Amino acid sequence: MTGSSSALVTFFSGGETEPAPENVIFLTRSDGGGVPFAKAEKTVDVREGARSYDPTLWMAPNGA
Repeated sequence: MTGSSSALVTFFSGGETEPAPENVIFLTRSDGGGVPFAKAEKTVDVREGARSYDPTLWMAPNGA
């Protein structure tokens, strides 16, 4: 959760196993404290031979 009622969530999807080259990272947001969440958006198109790794969200100490 951010300092307001916004919540950000990242997750993997696409492959049937982990690790899997088909997995990509998605991001979704809720401005209502988790109800409802917006449609998840793919964050990056992974090029051939590369793969996505563990998504992590950070917030600066000043809340930016």
